[in-house]
Amino acid sequence: MIHTSRVDLTERGILLPHDRVGMVIAQPHLTLTQQEPYRTPLAGKLELLRNLTATLAVSRTAPHHAEKTHFTIFPEYSIPGLDGIDLIDAALADQQWPTGTIVIGGVDALSKADFENLAGRAGNRRGA
Repeated sequence: MIHTSRVDLTERGILLPHDRVGMVIAQPHLTLTQQEPYRTPLAGKLELLRNLTATLAVSRTAPHHAEKTHFTIFPEYSIPGLDGIDLIDAALADQQWPTGTIVIGGVDALSKADFENLAGRAGNRRGA
């Protein structure tokens, strides 16, 4: 059974234009560990963090000529753990980041402790 939920983004102050939406989608080259849980090896983490930074810079400059980048998307495994999440959170908290935008991203495998850390952060909602 498929359950679909409708989300009203206007409650969060996000209004999407009806004629032009700006999107930036990262497509990094990933090298993951060969055993589960699949993660970016320590040797590749710095490069992946640089890719996140570069993608966020592209999103901020909006080269697609829409009013802003409405969606920034990082595919699964392209955010290396809590370090990657922290980098993205810092970029979104910067005064230069435009309001009313959506960032969607896939994190590589988190340990139980990292997941609990993330779930317990301010602004995260449990349940629903």
